[in-house]
Amino acid sequence: MIIDSMREFVRYSALAPEVWEKLSVFFNSISGTIPEPGSHLLDGEKLKVNIVHTNTSPAANGKYELHRQYIDIHIPIRGTETIICRSSSDGLKQIGSFDEAEEMGIRSCVE
Repeated sequence: MIIDSMREFVRYSALAPEVWEKLSVFFNSISGTIPEPGSHLLDGEKLKVNIVHTNTSPAANGKYELHRQYIDIHIPIRGTETIICRSSSDGLKQIGSFDEAEEMGIRSCVE
């Protein structure tokens, strides 16, 4: 997972130049706007951008996303976001089963 702001975006381009170029084109196309929620395929299912409008929750109510294939890049367009990261084997309780279609599982802290 990469968590950062748009002003630091170019810092990560060396990780995967072709991917970052496609992301850069997309982000430049929406610059200055708040895009509608939805999925944008930039390279088929290999590279997609999911735009979501959401309100954050207190950390005590937090749920952890678990991904097996994809990398999350969180870039708040407006406001701030605090993300707490943990190893999936570090005391997290699985909630439901892993959703293969969404490529995501949800876990919570074990109390």
